[in-house]
Amino acid sequence: MEPDPATGRQLIFFRYKGIDLAPVLTEIVLWAAAHEDTGNQALVRLMRADKVKFMAEVRDRWAEQTPSAGK
Repeated sequence: MEPDPATGRQLIFFRYKGIDLAPVLTEIVLWAAAHEDTGNQALVRLMRADKVKFMAEVRDRWAEQTPSAGK
């Protein structure tokens, strides 16, 4: 982890290692949507249609925005 360049005091975690939580968060969103109405039905439909493709797109976007992805 390293200091956040914007504040100098906070540590960046999600940017580098938190991406591994994306599948867990996806499952939580799908679970919640199965039990409650959610405001982002378009996102839920994308997740349900093809979770593997959805996760690949999430990881691709993350890699594009994270200069040292994979470290």
